[in-house]
Amino acid sequence: MITIAFAIGYFAFYLCRVGLSVVRPVWLAELELAGVSKPDALRMVGNIVSLGMLAAALCKLTVGKWIDRERPVKPFVIGGMLVALTTVCVATGGYVSWMLGLVAHRAAQTLGWPALSKWVASTESIANRNRVLGYCSMSWILGDAVARFSHGALISLGVPWRINFLGASLIALLCTVTIFCLSRRVQRRVDFLDDFNQQDEPQLGISPWKQLAFFGALGLSVALSLSREALLEWMPTYLVSTRLVNPGGASIVSAIIPLGAAAGTLYLGKVYFRIPGAVRPKAFVVFLLLAAVALMSIPLASRSLALMFLWLIVIGITLGGAYTTLLGEVAASIGGRANVASTTSVIDGVGSVAGILAGRGIAELVSAFGWMSVWSGLGALCLLAAFGWMIVEQLDSSKLKVSN
Repeated sequence: MITIAFAIGYFAFYLCRVGLSVVRPVWLAELELAGVSKPDALRMVGNIVSLGMLAAALCKLTVGKWIDRERPVKPFVIGGMLVALTTVCVATGGYVSWMLGLVAHRAAQTLGWPALSKWVASTESIANRNRVLGYCSMSWILGDAVARFSHGALISLGVPWRINFLGASLIALLCTVTIFCLSRRVQRRVDFLDDFNQQDEPQLGISPWKQLAFFGALGLSVALSLSREALLEWMPTYLVSTRLVNPGGASIVSAIIPLGAAAGTLYLGKVYFRIPGAVRPKAFVVFLLLAAVALMSIPLASRSLALMFLWLIVIGITLGGAYTTLLGEVAASIGGRANVASTTSVIDGVGSVAGILAGRGIAELVSAFGWMSVWSGLGALCLLAAFGWMIVEQLDSSKLKVSN
C-alpha cells in the first residue's frame, strides 16, 4: 500500500513539473507581447530552464546521504509540500516569480525519486526490485504524459495556464498529506529500517566510487539526461515552430515521448533481470544507437504530423527505457541497500549538471544555427555514450556491477 502511495505521490510531482515545460510557448508569447524580441524572449526562458537544472543538479548531488539516513517518508513528504508551494509561486506572478518558483520547484522535486528508491530497495527482494522499480517509474512517466495531455487540452479550451497550475498544486498537496497519514499508521506496526528482507543473498559493501560500472553509469546519465531534458523542455516549442500544431496541440503531441518511455520501461523492467549479467550493458548500447538515429532525423519527421508521432514514439522507447533502467536497477545494483539513495542521487545529479545546457544552451543554438543543430548534437552525444559504454565494458567487464 505504501509503495503504491509513493508512486501516486510522485505522479503528482510530475503533474506539477511538466506544466512548467508545457507552458514555454505561452511564456514566450507573453514576453513578446510585453515588447521583448523573440531571440531575447527565447534566452530569458532558456535562463529559467538552466537555473532550474542547476538547482536540481546541486540538490541531487547532496541530498542522497541525508535520505539514506532517514525514513523515506520524511524527505518525500517534505518534497511534496515544497512542490505544491512552488507551483503556486509560479502561477501567481510574472517573470521573476516564474524563475524563482521553477528553480525552487526543481530543487524540491529531487527529494522524490531517491526516497522512493530507498523504500523499494529496503522492502523488496533483489529478484522483485527491478520489476517494482519499473512499475514505480510509471508514476513519473505517466505523470508526464497525463500532464501534457491535460495541460494541452485545457490550454486549447481557453483555460488560463495559471488555473491549471493551481489545480496541479492542489492535487500534489492532497497526495502528500495522504502519504503522510498512511505512513503514520504503518510505522505503528513495523519499523522498515529494522526489518530488511533477509532472504536475499548478501550484497557487497563496495563503495560505488570503486566500481567501474559507476563511472560508466555517470557517462550514460550525462547523455540520457541532456537528451531527455532538451526533448521534454523544448519539444512543445519546436512543434509550434514547425507550424504543425498550436501550443495546446504541441503539448498533447509531446506526450507521445513519455508514453513511449512507458513502453520501453515496462519491456526492460520485465526482461532486464533475466538477461545474463555480462550481456545487460549491451541493452543500453542498442537503445542509445536507435535513439541517436531517431534524434538526428527529427527534421525529416517534422514534414508530417504522422511521421512526428512515429519518431517521438521511437525516441521515447529508447531514451526513456534506458533512462529509467539506469536510475532504477542499475543504480540500485551499484549502491545496494545501504547507498541506494546516494548512488541514485549522484548518477542523476551528474546528468542534471549536463542538463543545464538544455536551457540557455539550446536557446543559443536555436538562435544561431536553428533546430537542426540541436537534434544533430543530441544524436552525436548518444552515439558517444554508446561507444563509451562499450569501451568501459571491454576494459574490465568483471568490475561492471550492473547486476548483484
